[in-house]
Amino acid sequence: MILKEQVMDMILNACPSYKNRYSNYLQDNYEHGEERLLYVDIIDFRNHESGG
Repeated sequence: MILKEQVMDMILNACPSYKNRYSNYLQDNYEHGEERLLYVDIIDFRNHESGG
């Protein structure tokens, strides 16, 4: 079983070109220790993949 906490790490391992954008995305959208919303994170990844 894949836990939701593992999903973004799996995406980053599969698509290293997203790492810089994801780092900036986290800084811009979350406070330290704040719970991340996986469905919102995946939307940002989709935008990266589509060139957005």
